[in-house]
Amino acid sequence: MFSVRRAVEADLEEIILLQNRIWADLSDKSTLQISTPCFINYCLRGGGIVYVVHSAGRLVGYRFVYFPRDRAFNLARGRLANNELAYVAHLDTTCFVPEWRGKGLGKFLAHTALSEVQKLGLHHVFATVAPNNIASMRAMFASGLEIIDFDPDFKGKERYIFYRRLGGDALEPGDVKGAMNLHPSNTRDMHACLKSGFKAIGLRKCEAGWTFELIGS
Repeated sequence: MFSVRRAVEADLEEIILLQNRIWADLSDKSTLQISTPCFINYCLRGGGIVYVVHSAGRLVGYRFVYFPRDRAFNLARGRLANNELAYVAHLDTTCFVPEWRGKGLGKFLAHTALSEVQKLGLHHVFATVAPNNIASMRAMFASGLEIIDFDPDFKGKERYIFYRRLGGDALEPGDVKGAMNLHPSNTRDMHACLKSGFKAIGLRKCEAGWTFELIGS
């Protein structure tokens, strides 16, 4: 059993302790972007939403949602018109202790966040995911986000850029015109496809592993 609630400022220390513990235990630290106390406080004080997940009285995970508003860090800059920047939300870091991974909590928190974001009148949702983080990419695709770009140097790390316009038409599986046999780790070819007008709308499991479903614009 688990419970989810919105965090308050008094939760900051416990969140940071969990983040640091998870970071220390990761074999591949490129999958996690560490958040500073300043950033987390901004989200806690109205600049976003922080969800905390507890089980048996213990913090086992969290999700940050960030509202960039007029701040410099906004994934919509250069991708949307300036008058849309105030209506942007980022699905930021999600972390769980190992025993709570793979149980669908990432998808649950993403859906919860999208519902609340839409109620706040924000209709552009962005997220970044490491190319080797299949679980997070599956959660993003399941929440209706698509890969529209690739950043080879996002805070020193490779990241795919996900986007969804809330209230827009969602693609159904039957709308897929074809799937390229392109593994998420093949960032060079993926970058070229995105630049030429393709976008990734899902992942498919095959004998060679996971491949992106890509459609042309």
